Amino acid sequence: MAILCRNLNLLYVQVPATGCSVVGQILKKQFDGEDVGRKHDDVPRLLASGVLSSSEVERLLVVANVRNPFDRLVTYYQRLNGVWIDEYFAFRRRDLERRRQREGLSEADVEREQQRIEREEKRKRRRVRIIRGIGFNTWVVWAVLRRRLGDRKPVHSDGPRFLNHLFPMLEKVNVVLRQEQLEVGLNAVLQHQGVTGPVHLPRKNLTPGKRAYTEYYNTFSRRLIEHLYAAELEYMGYTFDGCRITMPMRWLGSAGTGSGVAAPVPGRES
Repeated sequence: MAILCRNLNLLYVQVPATGCSVVGQILKKQFDGEDVGRKHDDVPRLLASGVLSSSEVERLLVVANVRNPFDRLVTYYQRLNGVWIDEYFAFRRRDLERRRQREGLSEADVEREQQRIEREEKRKRRRVRIIRGIGFNTWVVWAVLRRRLGDRKPVHSDGPRFLNHLFPMLEKVNVVLRQEQLEVGLNAVLQHQGVTGPVHLPRKNLTPGKRAYTEYYNTFSRRLIEHLYAAELEYMGYTFDGCRITMPMRWLGSAGTGSGVAAPVPGRES
């Protein structure tokens, strides 16, 4: 779900593998944030489903996270590689039991859902075996080429043509927080929205078994991404080695259109 903080006039879009869960928890616990839509819905999906209207979005400061895409791709690979698969399906089964009690599901409904979970688990474990077999560099080259060559149309209205390939879910987002300086950026945005005291983010959701992301890439896979997405990396200020911009957030081209973004956030990039 996205997180809507009505009293802050703020909508937080949860982008996977960017530290979104810890920010979402803070917004819900300390600022009365409420879940809207599904967890990883972007703004166009929220609009299409009728969860929010265009006029509501225009009044909100829409915030999301970004992360060095070289690092994010490694995290995504580690998740596909099966490090979270046992935890994920244990959660699915616990959730089914809660639904049985809360919604009064029939035994037939529960059995059908259990079978569906088992089929999905088999598919995911089969995919894990394939991904482990081919290794990171083969996987990332295949994933990047498949996405880049298969998408001939612009996918983002602001910034470079293929921005969403490396930095997803940013359509209609006003300001992005860098995962590498997440607490600083979040506090600056909250201050802009009228919050006086600082917040502190716990360090959670570390990917099990993940090494430094720079250890995963060979020369070819690194150069391929740098070549195919030179404009996107330059636009967002990232390189293979890190971030060349020290500011903890960046305004996107859609910023400044609604009442929630009338003034710049402290530390705004030029």
